[in-house]
Amino acid sequence: MAVSPPKSLVKAVSFCMRPLVRLCIHHGIDYRQLIEILKETFVTVAERDFPLPGRKQTDSRISLITGVHRKDVHRLRNSTEDAAPRLPAAQKLASNIISFWLDTPELLNSDKSPLPLPRTARESHAWSFAQLVARFNQDMPARSLLDELVKSGILSIDQEDMVHLDAEAMIPSKNIDQKASFFSHTIHDHIAAAGENLCGASPPFLDRYVCFADIHPADAERLGVVAEKAAMRALKTVNEAAKDLKQASEAAGKTGDMRIHFGTFYYKQQQQSETLYSREEDQV
Repeated sequence: MAVSPPKSLVKAVSFCMRPLVRLCIHHGIDYRQLIEILKETFVTVAERDFPLPGRKQTDSRISLITGVHRKDVHRLRNSTEDAAPRLPAAQKLASNIISFWLDTPELLNSDKSPLPLPRTARESHAWSFAQLVARFNQDMPARSLLDELVKSGILSIDQEDMVHLDAEAMIPSKNIDQKASFFSHTIHDHIAAAGENLCGASPPFLDRYVCFADIHPADAERLGVVAEKAAMRALKTVNEAAKDLKQASEAAGKTGDMRIHFGTFYYKQQQQSETLYSREEDQV
């Protein structure tokens, strides 16, 4: 561990903390609460990721490498609370259903957009929403999941009792618990990949971006549309490949314990001094 961290890294961490602090202030998480969260996180990470080979991890050592007071280390290590957010079972089920819906040709239009499905089985349709739910979970009532996804803005029901999927509305729009869960898993994995790259991961994780300055506001809006369409194509391609590879491995009796996460994003902001990015460095 470096005694004096690189100034450039300290500056980068401070810059990355700004949107997180804005989020905290917006939702009423003050400095004292954030410090307690940081203490708990430092202790958890130090205990899990920085052990000494063949040595028992002690409160004193964790205090030494984290700077957290030994009394706080002892208190936090003996806490029974699990700070890691867990993806709700209903959200996992919804993700499986949506992936299957978007990957099954008979459930898609010629332009690859999702076809509406009847809420319950009909002879005129090969699939219904209830059948999709039953395919992945026999215990979850289809109506309960449907109501939750309608409330989140991912699904809608028309007057003919047909269920429509908004393929672009993958982030829940109203439920703060679902949005927080989505936020935590997405941002965690992005920072984890970028952090491993900073620590010299070989080969490095994919972490690329397109960034331009001095863009007209109207062009920024148009580029947002372009980015969203390109991102959905990429996400569907990787999703389909992952599904095919997993099914082939399972058919061959192969099992694994790896988790993958592929994502992309688009962001626009009025230019200001709060940036690490130079307008002379437009890049792909």
